[in-house]
Amino acid sequence: TQPVYAQSHALVLDSARGLTVWLNQRLTGHYEITFTRTVLDAGGPHDRVSDMNQFWIASKTQAQQRTAPFGGSGRFSDYDTLDLYYAGVGGNDNTTTRFRHYNGTSSRPLLAEYTAPPWLLRANHAYHV
Repeated sequence: TQPVYAQSHALVLDSARGLTVWLNQRLTGHYEITFTRTVLDAGGPHDRVSDMNQFWIASKTQAQQRTAPFGGSGRFSDYDTLDLYYAGVGGNDNTTTRFRHYNGTSSRPLLAEYTAPPWLLRANHAYHV
């Protein structure tokens, strides 16, 4: 099975090491992005209740415009040079939820952090984001 595929009108992400999916067009004006995401823990080989991450309002510097898509290799450090917002829900093996503003440097300012269960992931729960 491929790590990313469509099934029953849903985008399925099934990866042993994680992956990032980027929209390949610039959005302008006022917009709202919503989706439903379920972090599965049903005995599958890649099931893991951790890391429901979102990046938005991402932009590259002028010099980066001609380079590979956002993130290149997909390592978090690849995003350091971008300007974007990031919400990492259930990170660090589901022990933290963090909100950051990546400002083009490696500092990645932390805007909020939560470690209590109401802010962490629940297995097999449908999240409307």
